[in-house]
Amino acid sequence: MAYLVDSELFEDNTGKLTVIEKNIPFNIQRVFYINAKTGVIRGNHRHHKTIHALCVVSGKCLITCKSSVDEIKNYELDESDSKCLIIEPADFHCMKFITDSLLLVISSTKFDKEDYIYDDYK
Repeated sequence: MAYLVDSELFEDNTGKLTVIEKNIPFNIQRVFYINAKTGVIRGNHRHHKTIHALCVVSGKCLITCKSSVDEIKNYELDESDSKCLIIEPADFHCMKFITDSLLLVISSTKFDKEDYIYDDYK
């Protein structure tokens, strides 16, 4: 099931610097971002093998994850968090953007359309 990891945060009077890669539990193969408007829902899928780390760079996002045993967890992340949400391949997940947001996605695999499963657990 999905879980949160802390990122290393350095803060002073000039701002914040967040180091992400040290606590990502996989080899990074792909990095992309989603820039979405308030109210947009994205995701609605799971994977065969891909693990994702989601980090809100700007805005606020509600991420709902559902496991194969009907365990459902909600994670509300915003730009003030120095956390990443690790989403396991079997986690059916959707992201609802509470405000205009920029979501950074770090992936354990390169893009493969065959890795996506759009069927929710019934």
